[in-house]
Amino acid sequence: MTENPDFHSPDPLLQSLFADAEETLDGGQFNAAVAVKTRYSKYRLPAVAVLMALLVATVAWLAGVPLEFAQLIATALTQSVIDLGDNWLAWAFSPVNTMGSLLVLTAKALWMLRKKVLSASYAS
Repeated sequence: MTENPDFHSPDPLLQSLFADAEETLDGGQFNAAVAVKTRYSKYRLPAVAVLMALLVATVAWLAGVPLEFAQLIATALTQSVIDLGDNWLAWAFSPVNTMGSLLVLTAKALWMLRKKVLSASYAS
């Protein structure tokens, strides 16, 4: 059993584990392995940066079409149903005076009607 001069432990099992872990590396093989890893890491960062830039550009380009559609829908849903002018009445009714609120109220009324119809008893 070889002793590690840097490691001082009274436990012989630990000393044997450290002795087994000691490994001498050939200088040429070690240098070649380090050079290969360095070369890969040298090109990895620029490659990842280029791929991320392409990904961001693609997502931004594809997000343009749904964004235009969302703007169109938002414009349509916020149109006033009745033009009330700029007085206090217009400000008071502005939350319910839009196409969106009309659609929500219609959906709620249909949902309530559906519940009434389904819960009605037809027993004679």
